[in-house]
Amino acid sequence: MKYTLQVAPEDCTGCGACVYNCPAKSKEDPNHKAINMKFQPPLRASEAANWDFFLSLPDMDATKLKLDTLRGSQLVRPIFEFSGACAGCGETPYLKLLSQLFGDRAMIANATGCTSIYGGNLPTTPWAKRADGRGPAWSNSLFEDNAEFGFGMRLAVDKFTESALELLTELTTCSCKTCKPIIPLMKQIIAADQSDQAGIEKQRERVATLKKGLKGCKERAAVQLLPLADYLVKKSVWCVGGDGWAYDIGYGGLDHVIASGKNVNLLVLDTEVYSNTGGQASKATPTGAVAQFAAGGKPMAKKDLGMMAMAYGNVYVANVALSNPGQVVKAFIEAEAYDGPSLIIAYSHCIAHGIDMTKGVDENRKAVSSGYWPLYRYNPALAAEGKNPLQLDSKSPTTTFEDYAYGENRYKGSAEGQPQGSGNPDEEGHRLDSQSLRVLRETGGADLRKEVVNCLFHFEALRLSAGPFFLDRGDYMKKIVIAGCGYIGTRVARAWKDNGAEVTCLVRSAEHQAALASEGFSTRTCSFDEPAEIPTLDAASSIVYYFVPPPGGGIADSRARNFCAALSQAASPARIIYMSATSVYSETGGGIVTEESPAEPHSAMGKRRLDAESAFREYGAAAGVPIIILRVSGIYGPGRLPLMQISQGQPLLLEEESGPSNRIHADDLAMVCLASAERGEDGEIFNVSDGHPSSMTSYFNACADLLGYPRQPQVSMTEARRVMSPLMLSYVTDSRVVDNSRMLNKLGITLKYPGILDGLKHSI
Repeated sequence: MKYTLQVAPEDCTGCGACVYNCPAKSKEDPNHKAINMKFQPPLRASEAANWDFFLSLPDMDATKLKLDTLRGSQLVRPIFEFSGACAGCGETPYLKLLSQLFGDRAMIANATGCTSIYGGNLPTTPWAKRADGRGPAWSNSLFEDNAEFGFGMRLAVDKFTESALELLTELTTCSCKTCKPIIPLMKQIIAADQSDQAGIEKQRERVATLKKGLKGCKERAAVQLLPLADYLVKKSVWCVGGDGWAYDIGYGGLDHVIASGKNVNLLVLDTEVYSNTGGQASKATPTGAVAQFAAGGKPMAKKDLGMMAMAYGNVYVANVALSNPGQVVKAFIEAEAYDGPSLIIAYSHCIAHGIDMTKGVDENRKAVSSGYWPLYRYNPALAAEGKNPLQLDSKSPTTTFEDYAYGENRYKGSAEGQPQGSGNPDEEGHRLDSQSLRVLRETGGADLRKEVVNCLFHFEALRLSAGPFFLDRGDYMKKIVIAGCGYIGTRVARAWKDNGAEVTCLVRSAEHQAALASEGFSTRTCSFDEPAEIPTLDAASSIVYYFVPPPGGGIADSRARNFCAALSQAASPARIIYMSATSVYSETGGGIVTEESPAEPHSAMGKRRLDAESAFREYGAAAGVPIIILRVSGIYGPGRLPLMQISQGQPLLLEEESGPSNRIHADDLAMVCLASAERGEDGEIFNVSDGHPSSMTSYFNACADLLGYPRQPQVSMTEARRVMSPLMLSYVTDSRVVDNSRMLNKLGITLKYPGILDGLKHSI
């Protein structure tokens, strides 16, 4: 069989996860895989045509596939697509699989949260349908009652099915000329085996024939059965949501549904944090993980949802992770086939964890191999056969808990402040993990539930003994110095002040000083053009932001060097964040630049920025101060739109000659500044952009349209060199695509305005 993997070119989020995880490599060049990342614009048209052709191909016949295998399940076209979730999201693969296995008959109750935002962001929805028009019925409930919402679906389906079977049974005795020939068909429908996809498809064919035949019968039972006949085909009811729903606010309803014994499937996409509300701590958040309202690391153990469900004895429970996709497929198939409540707890890596989302599956592997996330399936149907219902799919730990946890910012931040003598979390966590997995292996039979209650995941609570993961912040997070507290600096200052920090602002003008002082900031006026004019700063243990622009001429930033000289006379700060610019990169002609790309600026402005970076690096190396550099794209926001250029009708470069340029909304930039102080490490560089480049011409046109101004005239590059100012010309000739993946993944950033149009609407 020939197999083609086709990508939708205009819907790819660019996370790179598919390429990273692709196992098919070229023998000649191991870096070349069956799927590879390429710059999109040159391929867009040709791949769009390929995509259209791909959509015209007929679907695979699901009855001929082994859906209980990883390979077979992935030959079914997903009917969950283009969700708009965070690039590399760890939740969406499970929903994709659900749609492939049961999407033709699924009824989904979706809790409010990430899944509802990317799952039903009307007027678009990622839930699709098969070529024959069948697809899932999806509805979003409240955060707190989703389990009951899905339970209601189950009760309704059961009642309709019961009524349909009663009416059909009654019609088997009908002697009318319409019913008599199809009575054998009716009995086949009543006795049909719908345990697999082939059986369900055959039942659909029988029911379709039945509905045609019943149209000629005038009996009451036939008339009432017609609108209910489709319920003679098995429906699959799922309650879907995150850990905030399942562990916290909706847990009471979830427990009620589990205890009902009804055939309801519950899928918990466990990110271990309230992802959609900014990363707040949940009862699913493990010990030591940093989150909102647990800034020093969560002190309490994670709730053992799987253990609690297994204690009932008649609930199917599975703990799954993407590191073992075959086990995930088995769990979904078994859960849906089990005639009773089922609970799947799916490890879902998240941008809030502070990881490289391209390598999210690696985090799954680390969680499993360290013993932190045991893979298991508890199937009560096996107990009825005299078998051990608990099947452990994990091997003994081969790595340490530290190997897993310290690769994520949510743990790393709290571990940095761990006091000496508090124990070795690696050694202790590994010992507890091994003990837990040993108990899972050796436990079975009648004593299973008791042992599970006593031992399953007990190491998570005991991990407290490995030492507190609290970051002793002291004055480190309380003292902020902002040099050049202007458009962006004021936003950063207000954010820190709202978090209880003591903020000192250095500004040039007395008017600006008075305005900041009226808001309660400590302020100083100074000029950065002479070292003697910079006041002595109490920067000890402070986070220092440097937002001062370079002087207007030359290729050196004397202001940054003067500031570093002034700092060297005082106690060293905790760290310095310098706001540089993407103009330090060489001209790429529209190519992609990452933080590893050559910094070879062709403009004097870019050279001054690069000189400032060098000045801060030299100071940091000499003083032992961590330096973090933000290479920022064009900034826009309220009061920062090109109103003058638009109103004056200044010319723009022809759209077809204008290459890609990059931008970031001021509010998002301020958020990056805060995150870099908490999560950035010494020597790190972060490209700061919204990740959606567009030409300078299209940007100005969008601004003009929203402001109600006529669009500016467009000129050729030859004419632009003659009529444009040197500054504007430098903007329009810079042509590159700035890769912001490190910013998103390492700093855990979820942009407020990832698209220019939405950002502009909130800037007017």
